[in-house]
Amino acid sequence: MGFLLEQFEKSGVNKPLLVRPNCISRSELIDRANLKAKTHKEKYMRVNSAHVEDFPADFLAAEMLSIPLILGDGKLEDKLGEVNFFTSGTEGNPKLVSKTWKQIFSSVKESESLRGNLWFTAFNPLLFAGLQVFAQAVVSGGSIALSCGDLDKDADFLRQQKNFNINATPSWIRNFIIFSDTSSIEPRRIVLGGEAVDQRLLDNLSKKFPHAKITHIYATSELGACFEVRDGKAGIPVELMQDNCKIEDSRLFVKRNGVWIDTADRVELCDGRLIFKGRAADVANVGGRKVSLQDVEELYWDIDGIKDIVAYPVKNSVCGEIVAIDVVCDKSNIDRIKEKIKDISCNTPDKFSVARIVNFVERIQTSAAGKKKRV
Repeated sequence: MGFLLEQFEKSGVNKPLLVRPNCISRSELIDRANLKAKTHKEKYMRVNSAHVEDFPADFLAAEMLSIPLILGDGKLEDKLGEVNFFTSGTEGNPKLVSKTWKQIFSSVKESESLRGNLWFTAFNPLLFAGLQVFAQAVVSGGSIALSCGDLDKDADFLRQQKNFNINATPSWIRNFIIFSDTSSIEPRRIVLGGEAVDQRLLDNLSKKFPHAKITHIYATSELGACFEVRDGKAGIPVELMQDNCKIEDSRLFVKRNGVWIDTADRVELCDGRLIFKGRAADVANVGGRKVSLQDVEELYWDIDGIKDIVAYPVKNSVCGEIVAIDVVCDKSNIDRIKEKIKDISCNTPDKFSVARIVNFVERIQTSAAGKKKRV
């Protein structure tokens, strides 16, 4: 019996694994996987985003046939591992990552309090974060519900649920609490990953969902889960870093198998915590100066009435690039907010690191991975 099938066997329940739009039990999944295995003729099993609801049966069928599993629609490399998936493409083109099922399940926790939970996720199940949710649901005998892509419908669905958890990026959950009616929605846990979590969001979530346990997981496709933080504060306590982490040139490095790996995350130490300052690539080249887009956002975040903000580079014939911001705000105060943005921009000593273009938008756009788009 393969590792994945073994996990299904160990869960010892026949709750539906996949709900919404279809409710599929574990036994039905195994039957589907057997049928797929009998009819599959290719040297590998590819699962694409167009048929994402079939992914559990495809996972199992690939293991039954002992063939590589390819998740997503990206270009393949010659070397195929057991489970191949693509990074989210935050920096350039997505990269292919290969892992075993055992590695994917390695950070999943077994706990009686998690048994039978519904894991609602806005993560694409073909990316690493989605695979982690899948693994958790399998091990804990729970069910997975995928976001339908409509925040109001997601809210209506969750209002009818009990004993459920939400897994999402900070950008997704921020949009969820801004644009949907969250009344009578009571998650047991909210698990955030994929982006830095700021204190404003943590505080807002605590107010909206006072009974939920909130966890921020720092993980990468290549390294897996590195840190979990549950104390309600932004950043990572330095005592969690130990000997397998270091900071060089304001970038975080993590050691794996004796090799230091550059995470490409910009960080700084502040009051005993490691604070994330954005991806190394999240910069604008303004007149030859590298300007952090997250630092530009921070200039304006404390303006009362701003609900969401994203900074991004715009080509400019004089400076090479300038910084623009898209702002979601309370429309009744838009004139006051415009004046406050102008005031901050004029009075900031570093004139390179301010927004030269300001757009007021209905919603901040996110990528297929649920992260803010900056290009």
